[in-house]
Amino acid sequence: MEQKYIAELINGTISDTILNYYYGLTYQPRDIAEITPGYVGKLHRYNNPFQYRVYGAYHLKHYYELLDYQIRDGYYQKTYRVSEEDIQTALKEYGKQFIIGFDSFETDIVRTKSSMFTERSDFCKTIFDYAMSHTTIPGGYPETIGGGKHVFSAWGQAGLEMGYFYRAWYIILENHQAFESLFEPQQRKSDEEFLYFFIRGLYSLQKQDVNANCVRTIKDGKIKNEHEFRNWFVPWFESKYSSVSAEPVKGNGRIDLKIEDPSIGTKIIEFKGWWNSDKKTIVEQLTGYLTEFNNEGYIFLINNLKSKNIVQEYKDMVSSPETKIISWDELPYMETGFKYYKSIHTFSQDKIIYHVIYNVHTG
Repeated sequence: MEQKYIAELINGTISDTILNYYYGLTYQPRDIAEITPGYVGKLHRYNNPFQYRVYGAYHLKHYYELLDYQIRDGYYQKTYRVSEEDIQTALKEYGKQFIIGFDSFETDIVRTKSSMFTERSDFCKTIFDYAMSHTTIPGGYPETIGGGKHVFSAWGQAGLEMGYFYRAWYIILENHQAFESLFEPQQRKSDEEFLYFFIRGLYSLQKQDVNANCVRTIKDGKIKNEHEFRNWFVPWFESKYSSVSAEPVKGNGRIDLKIEDPSIGTKIIEFKGWWNSDKKTIVEQLTGYLTEFNNEGYIFLINNLKSKNIVQEYKDMVSSPETKIISWDELPYMETGFKYYKSIHTFSQDKIIYHVIYNVHTG
């Protein structure tokens, strides 16, 4: 079977969820300084996972770049007293077994894992489980030490496993419509993890209290600044996600915070202070940004009042006819007393907004 280049399957009909998982197989740039000038795509889809083909095998980008560096640096030669010929022989065996794995994936893996192989859904589920079940992606370059075996003796098995893995993803992208329903629960889980990580950031901010400049400024009665809260969250999100951009330009406006990562796609957060006169248009402002990205957005509302509960007034404000609201729900955060809110608005398509309210004085 011909080992076609998997990137040739990428097209505009494949869902963002599937593409996010695919591009998440390798590292992605964190900043525009890392990309080629003129690139106009999404930052978290810049690097194709399988960029290198050597002796018939498609190698994962980050695996092969490290291997290539080690070879050029003389790591194997100095550590194990092997020759360049030994390395190339091992790579050829890797490539040979990769091709075998690619050709035999359905026979070796899919059929052996499904005793009832009559439904297409069984076929898809088995492939999906294989592609998603690896906590560590197979196909690296293990070093065998001791036991009288050559240091590269496991490279053939590694190539076989990468051939299986490559074939699994090839089938998924080639038949993406059949796999979309399987990826949806995975995406919902990732979206929930993002929301909960966001709320945990609020808890961390509460613990810092006046040690955080954004909180101290308000409690000291100085000029209130939403951007200080946004700036506090930048390193919080950078600790988990690949790209965090503060106030990027979008049309005639400016997005407060844009987070991009293969696991979540693109997330937009708008920071708004209760003191701000334009808070009444926050829904229209945020949904305007979402048009280009996805159907979910987030609002971090800062309540600077010392004793006033603003939830009902805020709900009434974002439920005006202009917001085209469909529903408003109060949701608990895990097993705590903290509540956040979810609203759905129908514009050209339904948009979901999660509202997180931070009460500066009461926590």
